[in-house]
Amino acid sequence: MRDLTGLATSPLEAFRTSLITEDRLADLRAGLIGEGTMMDGPCGPKPLVYADYTASGRALMQVERFVMEQVLPFYANTHTEASFCGSAMTRLRTAARAAVAQSCGAGPDHAVIFCGAGATAGINRLVAILGADDRASPVRVVLGPYEHHSNILPWRESGAEVATLPEAATGGPDRAALADAGLTADRIDAIVLATSTADLTFPSAATMVQAALGMERGFAFDVQAVCAGF
Repeated sequence: MRDLTGLATSPLEAFRTSLITEDRLADLRAGLIGEGTMMDGPCGPKPLVYADYTASGRALMQVERFVMEQVLPFYANTHTEASFCGSAMTRLRTAARAAVAQSCGAGPDHAVIFCGAGATAGINRLVAILGADDRASPVRVVLGPYEHHSNILPWRESGAEVATLPEAATGGPDRAALADAGLTADRIDAIVLATSTADLTFPSAATMVQAALGMERGFAFDVQAVCAGF
């Protein structure tokens, strides 16, 4: 893309500018792919009501058009300046990392780590970072009664010892079962809470669990929006 001065502009900046219209919400709504789709039912064709935004989400024409026109024509391996396409993708990836950091309020002490598609990929990356997939020194993972599969399958597949807490009679994880498992606060290294029903966006529900357990070491964070990881 080039602006009126002839200088090259960032594809992401051009995309951001293209979304600024007189009625932005209406235009975005009109870009939903699948809007107005009909489905066959026992009483004839009926409008399809899409209700899977938590796990997936419909594609947006504005995004798909940007990928089709500004990304795919130059699609190549990143981390190289040896070719035009490789250089273009490396710059685009760097710009995308900066855009994500800005959206999350990240500062110089933070890092944006691209891990793949969805929250499951994020937990897989966490498993590798923590060394939980090291069969020589297996770790123990305790899951709550409401975990999404994004926070279950990666730990099971890592080879870690996985224990699941039952639900307490009053709701929530059974604290007595946690004590019976011999897990005191000083033995817990991390709390990762993956759910689509988090109590709060900020502070994270994981830090609330951390405080309730009296945990003063390790870290705690939420993985929100489960499958899609939006």
